[in-house]
Amino acid sequence: MLSNAGFRTHCIGALIASKQMQLLYYDRSSIFVCKDFHIVDANGDATDLFIGAIISFSRLTEKQRGIQRSLCDDSAMIKTYTMRCRDDPKSLFQGVKLNLTVSEDGAQVVLTLGRIISRQPGIIGRDTCVTEATASEYEPWKEKELVAKISWPAASRVSEVEFVIKARKMAREMPQPLVDGVQSDWALDHLPDIIHSQDFDFDADSPQAALREFFLKAKWANNQIFLHEDRVCRVTVQERLHRLEELKTPQEYAQVIVDITQIHKWVYDHPCIIHRDISMGNIMWRRNLAGIICGVLNDFDLASYRSESGATSRHRTGTRPYMAFELLKNDKEGRPPKHLYRHDLESILYAILHLSRCHELDGSLPEGESQLVRVPYPTLDEWVHLPYDKLQASKQFFFFTSDPGDPEIEPTSSFEGFRPWLERLYNMFRTGFKAQSTFYDLSKAAAQKALAPEPVDLFIPMTDEVAPFQDPAPFNHHTLAGSVDYLKFLRVCRYFGGERLRLRNYQLVLEEET
Repeated sequence: MLSNAGFRTHCIGALIASKQMQLLYYDRSSIFVCKDFHIVDANGDATDLFIGAIISFSRLTEKQRGIQRSLCDDSAMIKTYTMRCRDDPKSLFQGVKLNLTVSEDGAQVVLTLGRIISRQPGIIGRDTCVTEATASEYEPWKEKELVAKISWPAASRVSEVEFVIKARKMAREMPQPLVDGVQSDWALDHLPDIIHSQDFDFDADSPQAALREFFLKAKWANNQIFLHEDRVCRVTVQERLHRLEELKTPQEYAQVIVDITQIHKWVYDHPCIIHRDISMGNIMWRRNLAGIICGVLNDFDLASYRSESGATSRHRTGTRPYMAFELLKNDKEGRPPKHLYRHDLESILYAILHLSRCHELDGSLPEGESQLVRVPYPTLDEWVHLPYDKLQASKQFFFFTSDPGDPEIEPTSSFEGFRPWLERLYNMFRTGFKAQSTFYDLSKAAAQKALAPEPVDLFIPMTDEVAPFQDPAPFNHHTLAGSVDYLKFLRVCRYFGGERLRLRNYQLVLEEET
C-alpha cells in the first residue's frame, strides 16, 4: 500500500491464519509485527482482544490510519482514489494540488500534479515518486516544464537541494576556461536545476513520533538500543529532464555517458561531493541553449561530502544492479565500507553493460518515448532481485571468472560500438581486483607467519640469520594500485565509432583519487 497509495505516511494491517491474528504496522523506516492472539476462544466466541482490535481500528482518525493531508487536503480526491486509479495507476496524483511555501514571508504557490513519470517500489526506503507538475498561477514558474519529486529520505541525510545548490553556485563562481572556443560555466549544462524543496515533518502526536520516543527507552534482549530511523516527506520541484532511453542513436548515448563521467569528476573535485547512486535511471539529458544534447547527472538524494567517513543511513544505499560489489558486504562490525570514487566508476561500467547488453535500439519511435527494446538476459536481469550476499558473489564472479568476449559483456547489434569500451573497462577493473586479491593473500600469509613460532632446526648453527617474512608493499585501494582512475576511464571512452566525443571538463584536480 505504501508503494501504490499516494497519500500514506504508514499502513496498519492484520495477518490472519486459521484462528490466529497478528497486527502489522509498517512505514518507510520499519516493519512491526505484533504477537499473535486468538480470534475465538474454545467455545467459538470472539475473544476480547479481537473485539478490542476491531473497535480500535474503527475509531482511528485519518492521521492515525496514515492518510497524509499535507499532500492532499481534498477529501474528494482521497475518497475516489480506488475508482480513479484502478485501471490507470499513473493517474494517482493527477489533479492533486500542493500548497507550497516559496518564501520566508509565507508566500504560497499552488502546484498541480500530473501523471506519474517514475516510481520506486518498496516499503523500507525513500519510496521516490516523480510526477508531472505545473504552476500556471505563479509567474516565475508558469513557463517552465516541471516535475515534482515526492520522497521520504532519512532525516539524518543532507538534503539533495544543498548539494545541487552548492555545485551550481560553484560552477558560476569558478574561473572558467575556454571550452569550444568560448568561456562558459559548462558544468551548469550537466547539473539538475532545483527551484524549490519543502519538507513535511511528522506532528508530535503522530505514530512516528510516538515510536521514536518509545525506542529511546526500549532495548533488545541483548541490551542494545533499537535505532529507529526518522524520515521526512520531501517535495522537490525541478526542471524536467529527458530520460536516457529517449535518445535515438548510439552516438548520443555514448556522449551522454561521457558527459556524466566528466560532471561526476568535477562535482567530486570542486564541491567535494560523491554521488553514490549512479544508474541508468539517474543518467538523464537536456538540450542547452545551443540545442546540444548534454548529459545530466540527476538525483543527489544519496550523495555525501567526501569528508564524511561513514554511512548516513541505517539502510544500504544505491541501486542494486549498479552498486559496486565491495559495497554489498559489511565488515565484521556490520559497518558498510567507505564509498570510494572508483565505486561510482564501477557503477558507470554497469550502466554501460546494462544498456548495451540488455537492449536493442529502435530509434524510430515518437519523441519523448523510450527508444530501447528490452532484451532478456538472465545473468544481469537477476541482479535486480538477488539478496545482497548473492548479488555480491555474482558480481565478484563476473570480474574474476569472465574474460573479454564472454556473453556477459557481448553487446547487442544496436550497441556494437560499445564493445571496445566494455572490453577495456572490464580489463581495467579485472586487473585491479586481481592485484587487490593478491595483496590480501600476501597480507594474510604475513599475519599467519607472524603469529606462528619459528621452527627450531638443530642442524642450523645459532649464528646463522634467517631473513624475516616481509609484509607486502602498501596497496592503493582507491585506485586498485593505479588500475582504475578518472583519466584512464576517460581515455577508454573519449572515442566512439572512430569519432572523438566532446570533452568539457578542463578544471581537473590531477591528484591521486581519494
